[in-house]
Amino acid sequence: MKFVSRLHQALAVAGRDPAWDQDHEVVPFSAPYRAEIATAITASDKFIFVISPHSLASGPCAEELAEAGAASKQIIPLLRQPARDGQLIPSELADRNWIFFDDDAGFERAFPQLIQVLDTDLDYVKAHTRFQVRAREWAEAASDRSVLLRGAELRAAEVWLEGADTHPATPPTAAQRQFVVASRRGCIFLRGVSFRGHSVMRRGRGRGCWRGRSGPGGFRSGSVSCSSSCSRRGRR
Repeated sequence: MKFVSRLHQALAVAGRDPAWDQDHEVVPFSAPYRAEIATAITASDKFIFVISPHSLASGPCAEELAEAGAASKQIIPLLRQPARDGQLIPSELADRNWIFFDDDAGFERAFPQLIQVLDTDLDYVKAHTRFQVRAREWAEAASDRSVLLRGAELRAAEVWLEGADTHPATPPTAAQRQFVVASRRGCIFLRGVSFRGHSVMRRGRGRGCWRGRSGPGGFRSGSVSCSSSCSRRGRR
């Protein structure tokens, strides 16, 4: 806990807006813990996991790691303490190159390495986070059409998705794909012509959304959470 507190403070001082699951601004008192953590991870650009025997044995840490993997977050493992003999290390951690924070005296040496990883490919990762958050909001709204992407934002998402498949660390999720496809399919507009005080609507396809004329001349337009695992909000 002492190390994670130091890490959280160092990230905040470096302007990286960390979100920690022990921070009550991230998980307010009496709030549904798991839902708040899932939301924080979705809104994070990258996810830091602090490796120690305690974190490897922790059920909540395993759940947060799985949540980050499901959201295709880039997972950054930090080795604080080695695993015990016979203790399994999840493949999401074992298959990645670790940053070593196992020596307090070497913190200042290792921290710039972490910052470099956080700041690499930042524009792409921020777009990944933005579209993942929007996809989650759409799902939570029971696929409400009003939550879909439109106009320039939809075109930007489609361009991003075209090049995202080849990204080595954070490929697009199934939820993101479904959301962008649904946004394109839902991009239907209605045009209306006022005639004798009534609306005459014509359905068509285009880049706009829902529009119509109603009545005589009227018109209406339709980051790091840490416990031993850490996710970073607003990072790369």
